[in-house]
Amino acid sequence: MIKHNYFETYFSLMERNRKACSEALFKRPESLGRLLPYDEYYPQYGIFRQKDGSLGAVFAIETLEHETLSGDEIVRSVKSLKNWFNLSHKVAVQVIYDQRSYSPLDPIWKEYEEQFPGANPVSRTLYEEKIRTLKEAKVNMPLTRTLYVSLRYFPECLKSKKIKNPLQRGEWHLLHEVKEFVSELKKFQAMIYDFKENSKFKIKPLDGDGLLTFLRGFFNPIESTKRKFSPYNKSFPIADQILLNAPTLSHTGIEREGIKTRTFSLKTSPQSVFPGGISELTQIKFPVRISASFSIPTEKHVKRHFNWKELFLESALSPNSKRQKKENDEVRERLAYGDKILYMTYTITIEAETEELLDQRSREILSFFSNELEYDLIPEKDIGLGLCLASLPLSYSPETQISSQRAIRILLGDVINFLPIFDSFRGMDKPLQLFTSRENNLVPLDLSSNILAPHLCVLADSGSGKSGFINDYIHSVKKTESDPLIFVIDKKSSYQMLCTQFDGDFTVFDPCQKMPFSPFRGNYDDGKISFLSQLLLSAIKLTSSKFEVESEHLTAISKALKSAYSNKYDQRGLKFIDGELVTEETDEPVHLTIDDVIRELAILKSFKEFENYADLIDELISKLRPFYGDGIYTPYFSVEGRNTRSDKGFYVY
Repeated sequence: MIKHNYFETYFSLMERNRKACSEALFKRPESLGRLLPYDEYYPQYGIFRQKDGSLGAVFAIETLEHETLSGDEIVRSVKSLKNWFNLSHKVAVQVIYDQRSYSPLDPIWKEYEEQFPGANPVSRTLYEEKIRTLKEAKVNMPLTRTLYVSLRYFPECLKSKKIKNPLQRGEWHLLHEVKEFVSELKKFQAMIYDFKENSKFKIKPLDGDGLLTFLRGFFNPIESTKRKFSPYNKSFPIADQILLNAPTLSHTGIEREGIKTRTFSLKTSPQSVFPGGISELTQIKFPVRISASFSIPTEKHVKRHFNWKELFLESALSPNSKRQKKENDEVRERLAYGDKILYMTYTITIEAETEELLDQRSREILSFFSNELEYDLIPEKDIGLGLCLASLPLSYSPETQISSQRAIRILLGDVINFLPIFDSFRGMDKPLQLFTSRENNLVPLDLSSNILAPHLCVLADSGSGKSGFINDYIHSVKKTESDPLIFVIDKKSSYQMLCTQFDGDFTVFDPCQKMPFSPFRGNYDDGKISFLSQLLLSAIKLTSSKFEVESEHLTAISKALKSAYSNKYDQRGLKFIDGELVTEETDEPVHLTIDDVIRELAILKSFKEFENYADLIDELISKLRPFYGDGIYTPYFSVEGRNTRSDKGFYVY
């Protein structure tokens, strides 16, 4: 009885002490900086050293725009991910997909604001207002997606036995440790070079400032949007430069400046994975961080595991054991053909300002992964904080798998199919206007970037926002210094206000009234002659489907157009004054009619060079009969409407 009371008292004290230690950890958030593993950065090597002596490197990887890729390109890109894992078992690999909203201090805004200094005042004002609206968006904010890969190397010297007598640490021992460290440093450098050379993606190493900016953005999400932080100071450990405001810790997650986190982990290995399927992640409409952390076991460890498993399953008779035996044989066969076993911890971290919004996003994440990707997730209520911190770059250690028990044994051939490497369309390098895509990407566009064919046709259903889209595009084009000509052809046009701002010409066509426009106005250069010739031949084809156009027809019409314009030009300013023909100087533009062209076409038969074309010309005049005189389509070629100017830069029809 005394023994029982003694042990009961002992375990009660142990439980109380453990509870007191836990409460002290969560009530003193300023101590979190001491728990973070980051120490210093060696710029000459591009390597980070952690507090435990491990080495690390972080890379920013350019994600792939999956809409622009063909199926074969997606498969090739996914297969190339195997090169990321051609590393030693001493290296822990993290693939981190970070989807966040743009910060108002992001350099990209300044880059866009400084464009188009000499733009039209109206376009410039609207452009600046659009940038301000996007920067301050609270709902459907533009999202940016970045992929990071971190390599954390655990040298052998970390596992070496400690010297029993501290007095033995003499000069020889110090020299031995330095040599060992330099040797391990060179080994890790060689791994980094191999990783960069074998990667098929655009890769950029992160320095001390880059990693510190990422960590500060996570631990100080509000403060990082209000001001710029000081750069990395190599005189202090990185962990001491991260926290600016004390966070609040809990078993579920971490609260920083009022923003709470919640973490989910992958329960089992996905049953159905295929290249490109993980691109569905772009449908998530709020900030999320996905971390896939890997440790690479040795061949000896893998072989021992499967040998023991086969031993226990060999004589089993249950259907479940037979199924496991079959799966075990299939895995060993894949390993024999060069596949590799990895231990993977796959976590998803979301954040929100309130518990209600966090619950809503949690439901959306669980539904999305279950329905769209067919992944089963575990909401982490007890170890959410640990998994959240372990999902940060260079923060994952294989030792955490012992306590978290969230690691999944999985084949490399399956891993590469659901690594988050895809992004939505990111737009063009030199934009004229900013838009947001269906996936809330910030999309800079220049829809007239094709120099050979700067035309745009917009097809969409009623109420889909065609007019608003075209209005944005018109404003963007008017921001350029060249101030190009713009022609808009639309039904029930809503661009009349733009005509007042850009000194445009607004033309309305009504079949029941006189046509306000004639295709024969304008300057008659070679392009105009060619256009009108093709227009008249197209009109004939539409009314006489069996008519065969020959080169002689085109030659005759072109000649008639040139002659009609020449005669009309010479007749400008001719007036009868007091019975006499007087020529006055004038700058009025020349306006032809279809009748002028037909008249010159009939005169062509009297020219010697067109004598053999008489029948052909008569055929042309006959086929054009509906378009001149009192023909049924004459109003479409007449000039009886208002006399519009042709020197404007903006026309709406």
